Amino acid sequence: MRLRIGSLLLVTVCCAPLTLAGRGRPEKLTRGNLQNFLLDFSHDINQAGAAFSELTEVKLPLLDEAGHPLGRRRITDRRQVLIDLEQTLKDFTSRPRDLVVTMTLSDQTEELADEVYDLSEIAYDNDMEDLAMQLTGLLDHLNNDSDLISAYALDLAAQKEHELRALEKR
Repeated sequence: MRLRIGSLLLVTVCCAPLTLAGRGRPEKLTRGNLQNFLLDFSHDINQAGAAFSELTEVKLPLLDEAGHPLGRRRITDRRQVLIDLEQTLKDFTSRPRDLVVTMTLSDQTEELADEVYDLSEIAYDNDMEDLAMQLTGLLDHLNNDSDLISAYALDLAAQKEHELRALEKR
């Protein structure tokens, strides 16, 4: 049994980059691939919004195995992270070299990933397997997006520091 689980994890870890690469995701964000990344990222945000809407419209019992209500926040309360992220994405699109906007985008992407994870658990708890699996796939993409944005922010910070050091030398 352990061998099967280990093999499954190995296949999953090895194939995950292929899945993301097949989707056209870059390994690193640059000025040259930023526009394509932003289009893919907007698609991910739209998918999350659609999932939020689907779960909002469905009457979910949200009960545990003992029949007690689950202690989760209402789904409609979770939409604020989408609204904030959409605004930050617009800001980032117009100012991709703004370090504060980039870090805000990174933080909000991680926050959305947390919400998507929780929503996937809600979907699984309510026997909505298809939606849960879609959300799990979306979570993988958001985690990759977050990693790319964080790396971009670190590169941007290094560039800014280099520029500041050059100014100090003058």
